[in-house]
Amino acid sequence: MVAAETAESIVKAIDDPSWFLRYSWLIAFLPAVAAVFTLFIGKRTPGKGSVYGITALAGALVMSLGVLWTFVDGERGFYEASIPWFQIGQLHMEVGVYVDGLTAIMLVVVTSISLCVHIYSLGYMKGDVRYTWFYVVLSLFTSAMLVVVLANNLFLLLVGWEVMGVCSYLLIGHWWEDHVNSSSAIKAFITTRVGDVPFMFGIFVLVFITGFTTSNIPQISEIISGGGASVALVSAAALLLFGGTIGKSAQFPLHVWLPDAMAGPTPVSALIHAATMVAAGVYLVGRLFIVFLDADPVVLQIVAIVAGITMLGAALMAFTQDDIKRVLAYSTISQLAYMIAGMSMGPAGRTGAFFHLFTHAFFKALLFLGSGAVIHAVHSNNMSEMGGLRRRLPITFWTFLIGSLALSGVPPLAGFWSKDELLVVAEHEGHPVLFVVLLVTALLTAFYMTRAVLMTFYGEYRGHGEPHEAPRSMTGVLVALASVTVVRASSGRRSSGRCSGSGCTSRSSRRPCSCRGSPSCPRSPRPAASSSATPCTATTRCATPSGRSAAPTRWSRTSSTWTTSTGRGSSARYETTSRAGSTGTTGTSSTEWSTAPPHSPRPSRAASRGST
Repeated sequence: MVAAETAESIVKAIDDPSWFLRYSWLIAFLPAVAAVFTLFIGKRTPGKGSVYGITALAGALVMSLGVLWTFVDGERGFYEASIPWFQIGQLHMEVGVYVDGLTAIMLVVVTSISLCVHIYSLGYMKGDVRYTWFYVVLSLFTSAMLVVVLANNLFLLLVGWEVMGVCSYLLIGHWWEDHVNSSSAIKAFITTRVGDVPFMFGIFVLVFITGFTTSNIPQISEIISGGGASVALVSAAALLLFGGTIGKSAQFPLHVWLPDAMAGPTPVSALIHAATMVAAGVYLVGRLFIVFLDADPVVLQIVAIVAGITMLGAALMAFTQDDIKRVLAYSTISQLAYMIAGMSMGPAGRTGAFFHLFTHAFFKALLFLGSGAVIHAVHSNNMSEMGGLRRRLPITFWTFLIGSLALSGVPPLAGFWSKDELLVVAEHEGHPVLFVVLLVTALLTAFYMTRAVLMTFYGEYRGHGEPHEAPRSMTGVLVALASVTVVRASSGRRSSGRCSGSGCTSRSSRRPCSCRGSPSCPRSPRPAASSSATPCTATTRCATPSGRSAAPTRWSRTSSTWTTSTGRGSSARYETTSRAGSTGTTGTSSTEWSTAPPHSPRPSRAASRGST
């Protein structure tokens, strides 16, 4: 009976795509629950509690894939749902989720890589004295990143941001008995806190712009894009927010903490570098991109300068390292700067930056976990004590080689397409200096990764003892990540359009964008066969003639009521009761319309200035 009910629920979820959106909050909640279970009863269960984190991440990954599936047809704008939290004066605080296409892809990236790290740690951390505690913090770390991705308001995002910082301190200093490890954890914590100070002031400025009435990210974006704030305030907010990105994403001059963070266990390094922590800074810029776009042009110029200095400096530093994990750490700093440089080139660059973020996450996780397998075999981090391992560790060698080629931008692997996207944008948008910096960095990356592969796997073995291949729990994850890197390569060009992230304009006549749901882009009706009657499938963003995306309809769910706001003053209220059956959807609905005075925004500053 239970199996039949479960199967029926799965069928309903498949027939009703909005089901995954309504329960998207579970994606962040499940790892947090796993952390609590592991903490209190982990030591008394088989596997010392690791099963809770792995099971929770598997469930979160399934939910994330379901959320992504609802956006595959390209017809959904975004989904938002929230419940009241507390109120201070006129400032209403809420706990809610905001899901769009960007969120959906980030959810899949974070949950899939975190699941791989959880499984990999079964073999790598076996016998560790704090094995259970490791899984507690690892699950909580993942949950915090998912909160950052899903948060619909700045204060909830800040909660996830800070919890992630605390968890990184605990994970980097996991082997705190060694003074170097504890010092590295403290250094990482303090350095990232330095960046968090301007970040919190940036949040204050954004809330001030709203008149201290809301911290809701979509509402703040609408106010700024509608010209409801001065250029000076928006520019100040952008620079302060970028301070948080500099700290979290290890950009110059706050880059110093990330190489030393390699003192932690290798699975932690993989998760920090691939899908959490450092990726959060890039995601922050992309999520609040309208703030940077509507700021004074000098703001994006500062972003580009910081990114250029960081990517070149980190790439050169990677040449001088003997520790294989530090080579990869400087590589991460350089590649994050690559993404941030893309953000500085406007909407088209934002698309390329996130494309590189997604591809980089998988092959960088592969490289770190591959380096962990090498360290597990030779009991040393130094490449000078390795060599000649390609025959002794064949699986590790081939998977590490695939990751190295992808990071180096060798066609047709995934890294080639994402780097090519950013180079094309730099050329088309008229950024010759940035184009040269990006190209030189790509060449330097290929050189230092070639050096790492040759020193580690070729020549004579220079270590002690007899190296052996890692256990299946580790090599299986390496093969899975290598497969994803190759599969993404086969579809790389299809994934990389010239469309901006918020509109439907295209620079490529080969792949013109199509969009639905605005006055300038009539929306095609959904297929009649769909059994979902929920209106959260109704809209997408579409570019207006001015270059700014038209205000989409925002659907939010409260109880059994769907509320929609167009962002231009008019609103509609739908009270719907429906039951999905095998033959279709039946139900009743009532509609109540109310119209507020129309909002007449000023012409967009970003649109009038042109390319920055």
